[in-house]
Amino acid sequence: MSASSDDEFTVQSERHLYKPGDNVTIDGSIWSDLMTSLGNVNTVSIQVKDNDGNMVYDGKGQVDANGKYSTEFQLPSDAKKGAYDVNVTADVSADVLNTLSLKAKDNLESSAKIVVVSPNAMSVQAEGHDFDVQVASNSTSVTNLNFDEQNKKLSFTVQGDAGTKGVTEITIPKSLLNGDLTVMIDGQAMAQSDVVETADTDTETTLELNYHHSTHQIDIVGTNAIPEFGTLTSVALVVSVLTLVVVSSQIKRIRL
Repeated sequence: MSASSDDEFTVQSERHLYKPGDNVTIDGSIWSDLMTSLGNVNTVSIQVKDNDGNMVYDGKGQVDANGKYSTEFQLPSDAKKGAYDVNVTADVSADVLNTLSLKAKDNLESSAKIVVVSPNAMSVQAEGHDFDVQVASNSTSVTNLNFDEQNKKLSFTVQGDAGTKGVTEITIPKSLLNGDLTVMIDGQAMAQSDVVETADTDTETTLELNYHHSTHQIDIVGTNAIPEFGTLTSVALVVSVLTLVVVSSQIKRIRL
């Protein structure tokens, strides 16, 4: 997001949903015309408070020649759950501040929110095996987690107060579902901007899903469902039979 005449001072977080102990990146920009009118802005002050008003982070961000700034900090391991306020103020001298109008002073501040939640391990079954799926959400409830092996589809239901924004982060083991993942909400493909891949490792994929609260069914469809236990079992059976044939043949030769 870049600042413009309509939005002179921007602030945003890399993600909307965080867990205790996560690293948080805050960045934004100041419109060039505002920079010019202020003379020079080298730093911004960044404060993050939890939903009880406790200060979680109080630091500075360096502003570059293009008016962009950023900072990173780590949430405490015991960070409270809930919505956090992110407030950013352009650092200007008292002399400059005294010359500004009230409206101009308002443009020296910008804010955003992030949500901190604790993840839950939810179990699904496939071919008689249990798989742990990590789910973190600000929704009132996340229920009905189910895996459809035939359609390679992981489904669950989210519910929250209408008029509020919902965010769910889900970590899916690649041993359960992988490949090209498509996310659906109530049977319709979610907008690309509402689906953010926050992590992708050799063993799991983490997606952040953004939506407006109500009661929704979320479906995540992959191109590969692994392990293909039926195939593996068949292969194991063939190997076992061949092994028995070879052993039997050797025994006959010894007797001869």
